[in-house]
Amino acid sequence: MQDAQRYWDAPTATIDGTPQQFWPGDVVEFTDNTVWGTWEHQPATTQEVIVEYGYVAPYDNHWAYSLRLDDDPRWLGRGHVGEDRLSLVRRGNLWNYHHGQPLAFKNVTEEGQFFFNLGHVTPVRSWDGSDFWYLPRLMKAMSRGKVDTFTRRSHYNRAYKFEDPEVGRRVRLFTLNEYKNWKEDIPRSEW
Repeated sequence: MQDAQRYWDAPTATIDGTPQQFWPGDVVEFTDNTVWGTWEHQPATTQEVIVEYGYVAPYDNHWAYSLRLDDDPRWLGRGHVGEDRLSLVRRGNLWNYHHGQPLAFKNVTEEGQFFFNLGHVTPVRSWDGSDFWYLPRLMKAMSRGKVDTFTRRSHYNRAYKFEDPEVGRRVRLFTLNEYKNWKEDIPRSEW
């Protein structure tokens, strides 16, 4: 991955004018019947995998990719897989987004994370003007629609509003439901 490029940006780097073929989130399969990894739940045949990111292979100047199994954060290998050993099964949401194609999400969490990672959120300052929110005030602001989502780091919460009001509404309603018992579930020391 290029230093100046964020993971969620459209890949723009080229090798001798050739752009990378696969984008983060694309689903690919091995062309040579390779099975990577050693986990018991893996089938003994070629499986579909998801591209994490593309980069220039350091020793032979070609496109290579880091991969993962669907819904499994563990890497399939420590090295790289060359572009010539992969074939596209279907495009992921990042490619679809940058090419004006429909997006498909498994759930509202995935949708919210996608747009959050794209930077389609605006930070919301707390009542005292700081970046940090205490949970009781944050939950009140969410219930009033002033905040759509937040990140938690112990008792340091940061609040955000999505640029797209519909995405914000879906994420906010989901989050409020997930945190409906927050007073019982989260120790007071972490508010």
